[in-house]
Amino acid sequence: MYRFETAQPSYKGKNEFFDKVDALLGGVKWQCKEIDVKGDVPDLDKDPTGATMRGATVELWWRDPVECVRELIGNPMFRNAKRFAPEQLFVDETGEKRLPPGATIAPLLLSSDKTMLSNFRGDNSAWPVYLTIGKETRRRVSAHATVLIGYLPIPKFDCFEKNTRSLAKYRLFHQCMSVILACVVEAGKTGVKMVWADNFVRNV
Repeated sequence: MYRFETAQPSYKGKNEFFDKVDALLGGVKWQCKEIDVKGDVPDLDKDPTGATMRGATVELWWRDPVECVRELIGNPMFRNAKRFAPEQLFVDETGEKRLPPGATIAPLLLSSDKTMLSNFRGDNSAWPVYLTIGKETRRRVSAHATVLIGYLPIPKFDCFEKNTRSLAKYRLFHQCMSVILACVVEAGKTGVKMVWADNFVRNV
């Protein structure tokens, strides 16, 4: 006859448990930014004079695209699905000096899918944004070569007049994308050193 001892958890409460969960390796971390949207419809409840306009606060959730690219490039599953160095496809002398020695290019492809609209808390909705790099593997869904990098907030825009809502949506979209891609713009100026799947470090 055997006696089994009941295993005790390694945490004393829910807060300590959540800390242990957060410490697990889970890929690129999510970030959140609140964006204040000021409309053009008078807020008569707060200001009967009509001088104060209605507004809303939306949440933009995103992950660092550069770090997501780093994960894709370093994934050993894609080692045979990409070229690790640029090939000479030009004949002009100027083109030969566009990339410094040891550098390569990682073309980024961004996409979104309106049919995958996600519901956040309450009646808030968000539009997912995906990223992949320009390799043939991206076409196979099972390869998981496309990663989720953000959720664009989709408010109701009822703080805007009907004839100005389209412009407000356009501006909010570009404001959110500028936040998500800010690090990509900086990385494109000087490049970022990354470890590729063949264990070589290249300036991307």
